[in-house]
Amino acid sequence: MKVILFLFRMFQDLFDKKLKIIVHTQLVRHVETAKANTLNVYEYMKNLLTVIPSHTEDTDINFCEQLLPSSEDLPECCHRKK
Repeated sequence: MKVILFLFRMFQDLFDKKLKIIVHTQLVRHVETAKANTLNVYEYMKNLLTVIPSHTEDTDINFCEQLLPSSEDLPECCHRKK
């Protein structure tokens, strides 16, 4: 039983580290893509963190296309003022 708990903890730590790397990579990718699309990064990320939780029960993920940095459906606050 102790061996099983040890292996579980070891794999959990490994999984947690890999998950953190994946999340960090995706976050950096979104920030850089937002910059490339001349978005206000703060407002864009705030919009993502506001909109995504309202779709946690959705089985259809088509709403994600509306949240892409290149989407024309983003709120005006996400765009940099020229």
